[in-house]
Amino acid sequence: MSQAERIIVPKDLYKEQYSPKFVGRWDELIDWQRRAEAENNFFQDILKEHGAETVLDIACGTGFHAVTLKADGFDITAADGAPNMLAQAREECRTLGD
Repeated sequence: MSQAERIIVPKDLYKEQYSPKFVGRWDELIDWQRRAEAENNFFQDILKEHGAETVLDIACGTGFHAVTLKADGFDITAADGAPNMLAQAREECRTLGD
């Protein structure tokens, strides 16, 4: 098996890895408040420094950056290859006020 073959993950396998059970537990494992405190507006500050107003959050997962950046006034488009993660990100946006 070549290096490239080891790196490429089959599309269906990726979707299976992010099962509803895993996605439901993800945000419990990654405490949003602690993460926000640890990042200390790092990304917001850099984006503002460069005059960014619109952000594309690729591989958004459950939406942490999409939601926090939106709350800070950025225009966000979020995408993820795992439908279950994207569904959770949408729910986080609804729950947190979008």
